[in-house]
Parts: sequence; C-alpha cells; structure tokens
Amino acid sequence: MTDFSDTTTPSQVVKTAATQEVQIPSGTVLIGTVTAKNRAYALVKSSTGKIVQVKPGDQIGKQTVAAIEQGQMILMHNGRTERMLIPGG
Repeated sequence: MTDFSDTTTPSQVVKTAATQEVQIPSGTVLIGTVTAKNRAYALVKSSTGKIVQVKPGDQIGKQTVAAIEQGQMILMHNGRTERMLIPGG
C-alpha cells in the first residue's frame, strides 16, 4: 500500500525548482496529475506506451520525481531539474 502521508510540495518550491535541463527518456509524456491535501501523484506514458503512476521520490529513467503540482511534475538528476508539463495544458 502506498503511503501518502504528506507528499505535497509548496508552490514556491515547484515554481523555482526547474532551473536546469536534464534528459527525460525520449517519448515520455506527462498525461495527468492528481493533487490533494496530503498527497500527489502523476500518470506518465512511457515511450513503449505503458502508463504508470508515480509519486515524489519515484524514478523515471535516471530522474527522480522531486515534486508534483497541478498540471506539472519536477524531475531531478545529479542536482539538475526539469519541469515536465502536460502537453497542451
């Protein structure tokens, strides 16, 4: 069972976190986010078409999910971050 005890990230942290680019696996697409008082998760479509649910701390390729906000997700690798948005969102 997943523990969603408090995975929310303050909005200011999310807004300032994406400062440098990292390589997201080719073909990876953010297709949805769910945020609630004490939890957040995202649905991501991989290049193979598989849809997976991720939460802060999970890995996508070599990147770690650092934060999830409405319509966006922050990924981190080796101190670099990238903001991933829902296409057309």
